[in-house]
Amino acid sequence: MPDILPALLAVLLWAVSAPVVNIGLGRLRQAPHDKKFLILIAMTTCLSAGFTVCWALNGFVNPLGAWSPNVALMGLLIFPIGTGLYYLCSLAYGDRAEVASQFANVKPAVSIMAGVLLFREPFGLHEAVVSAIIGLGIVVILSGAFHKGRQITGVMLGLALALAWAGGEILARSVSGNAASIHITLGALFSALVITAMTTFVYAVVQGKRAKLNRLKYRYFWPFLVHGVLSFGFAYMLFFESIARIGLSQTILLTVFWPMLVLVLNLIVSRVKRKPFRVPANVLTASVLFTLASLIHISWPV
Repeated sequence: MPDILPALLAVLLWAVSAPVVNIGLGRLRQAPHDKKFLILIAMTTCLSAGFTVCWALNGFVNPLGAWSPNVALMGLLIFPIGTGLYYLCSLAYGDRAEVASQFANVKPAVSIMAGVLLFREPFGLHEAVVSAIIGLGIVVILSGAFHKGRQITGVMLGLALALAWAGGEILARSVSGNAASIHITLGALFSALVITAMTTFVYAVVQGKRAKLNRLKYRYFWPFLVHGVLSFGFAYMLFFESIARIGLSQTILLTVFWPMLVLVLNLIVSRVKRKPFRVPANVLTASVLFTLASLIHISWPV
């Protein structure tokens, strides 16, 4: 498998999962239940599906075989914290994961520098040009988001998810090489699942929600099961494999175009459903810049 293929496959899976997330969040918004409780159950569902897929691919080995404090913290930052904020940010923008996903591209400002400064990864003219384009995209998306105080809650959630994902990626780079990527993914998912499931149970007990569990409908949560399979079970395993093969900064430079792919897929879905599809100008401009950065990185002669 070519070294860049895991990153590109991860991008494709993340993009495909975004419209599914939109469906799930739309149903949670309409459900007559405590939204915090529903988000916790959705995240537990997502993690359960992702863990089961990864565990099966591992041959049902001991999920703690590659466990370490860094693996556990990596799992918490990327999965329940980062993805939970992704869900909340999507809700803040009206069940639009394609908008929330744009904030994922704020994290390269942290992840690329961490790869260079902490892990001594190469950074020459090629990387400098691509990083400058990404930086311009970050400026565009943030300047538009803060314009006239628009959607401040969504912006804050977006920045928080970017930091959580960046922190998890840095930890993923720190543990790469200690074990196979699939084993590291399994340990991270297991840690995240246990803590998220316990948090959900405690919240249910404290808030007295146990008696209402039988009123929850499967239709609320199947999209999150699909998201767990596609994103947690496969995409992140490929993403961590890419980090192990080519490093953190190179992987981030390759994957920054996934939000543009999300926009394109949601546009197609909207056209099929004959629904309007509007994207803020700053989001579209930033997505074009991020895509350009990835294309330059891929095509730059070595």
